[in-house]
Amino acid sequence: MCRRLAWRRRPGTAAAGPVWTDCWPRQFARTHAARISDRNIPGFDAVSEQLQQMADERQVRARTMWIWRLEGFARLALAARDPDQHLVATEALKDLLYNGPILGQALDRAGLLAPPPPRRVVPPRGTGPTRQGGQRDPELRGQCTHCLAWANDRRVPCAPCAT
Repeated sequence: MCRRLAWRRRPGTAAAGPVWTDCWPRQFARTHAARISDRNIPGFDAVSEQLQQMADERQVRARTMWIWRLEGFARLALAARDPDQHLVATEALKDLLYNGPILGQALDRAGLLAPPPPRRVVPPRGTGPTRQGGQRDPELRGQCTHCLAWANDRRVPCAPCAT
């Protein structure tokens, strides 16, 4: 569990001081979007236009409410960018609760979604150090000298090889 020290008013007192708080993942809500509704955010017009087109394509019934809610979250996603970045990181969409996939599609259509980071490739099992011919190194402790299966001692063949 993540814990951090924050400077806040202590519960039950009027004095302020250091208090341990839990580190929960950041989540944006509509109240956060209402705080920045009057700001001019670069790229917002392009995303808003894409949301209008998506509402037409999906034939949304409560169109104005759907667009209003997603435009608020679009403002939050665009405002959460790093100052030197023009594109919104794909990790930032996780902060938008259930609206992340739809907003990610709108940002991608507007050309404002950054490509996802490259995934780390884990090599398949059994691709460790080998000798010529593809056999594993017999010096590894506990392998049968005949079939390289696990045994208690590498000088002793395993039960199937001994019979």
